[in-house]
Amino acid sequence: MSESFCSRSIDRKPKRHPMSSSPNPSPGIPAWNLSWGLAKTFAMLPNQEMKSRWLPRSGLYLGDGEHWKLAMPVDGDIRWAPIDVRAVTYDGEGKLWFAAPQGVGYRIAENDWRLFTGADGLPYNDFTCMAAGPRGVWFGTTNGAIYFHDGSFSFRQGGRWLVDNHVNDIVIDSTGDAWIATPKGVSLIQSISR
Repeated sequence: MSESFCSRSIDRKPKRHPMSSSPNPSPGIPAWNLSWGLAKTFAMLPNQEMKSRWLPRSGLYLGDGEHWKLAMPVDGDIRWAPIDVRAVTYDGEGKLWFAAPQGVGYRIAENDWRLFTGADGLPYNDFTCMAAGPRGVWFGTTNGAIYFHDGSFSFRQGGRWLVDNHVNDIVIDSTGDAWIATPKGVSLIQSISR
C-alpha cells in the first residue's frame, strides 16, 4: 500500500486555549501535541505502563513519576545528550519519539534508540511540535512540516501545503489526516491510502 497526500487550507485562525499559545484541540481528536500551560518548559506523557516521560528544555528524562533519570540515547556509535528538547510523543507502536536541535529519535528498548540527523534525510531541525498518527509521525518546524513514514522523511512547505510555513501545532485525526495550525490559519494535509 502506498500513501499520497493532498492539501487543503481553512481560512480562519484556530481557537486558543486561555493558558496556551497553542490551538485548543477539538474534543475527540487524538494525538494533540501537549503544549499547554507550563508545557513550554515541561510536558509529561503517560504510556501504557503508567510510567512518565518529562521533557524539560535541559533534556529528556525517563521515570515512573517519582524517580527520574536523564536519557542519553545511543544508536550504534552515536550517543546524544539531547538538550532543548522541543517535543515528545508516542507513536502507534508505543515508541517514544523526541525532537531536539540535534535531530529526532525514538526509543526501541531500554538502551536502544534510533537517531536521525540531516545525514539520514531529516530536512530541517528547528522544531516547534510533533504528533503521531496511525501511519507515521509529523514534526512541525519554523519552516514547514516533516512527515516520517516507512523509514523516510517528506518535507511539506510553501503555499501548496501550508498557509504559513511556521507550524504552531499539529493534530492527526483517526484517518491519518494532519491538521496543521500556523499563525495564518489551519492547513489540512489529507492522507490518501491506495
